Amino acid sequence: MPIVFELRKNGVCPRIICDICKEPIEDGEGNVYYDKILRSDKYELSKKGDTANLIFTHKKVSCVQKVDREYVSCEELDVFFYLLIHNTKVNLKEGQRRFAILSRI
Repeated sequence: MPIVFELRKNGVCPRIICDICKEPIEDGEGNVYYDKILRSDKYELSKKGDTANLIFTHKKVSCVQKVDREYVSCEELDVFFYLLIHNTKVNLKEGQRRFAILSRI
């Protein structure tokens, strides 16, 4: 998963890098991720604990056309992060509060 930390003038920021063009993904609603969960109209994941690999891409045609055909399932990036937050039970309000404190240091 191409999540990196990038040094900027206001500190270190996490970024998502497109696995295809290697450029940062900056428009969350305009991006998708692809995974190996579905292939040939059947679920590959059959038992609890099975995992799937994923990659992040821009939604633009030039990136999507280069995605390996084994990655046949996709979700909008905002749906992916909603599910990630839900499944990890991350408290966004607490994260925002802590970030505000850290950004003043």
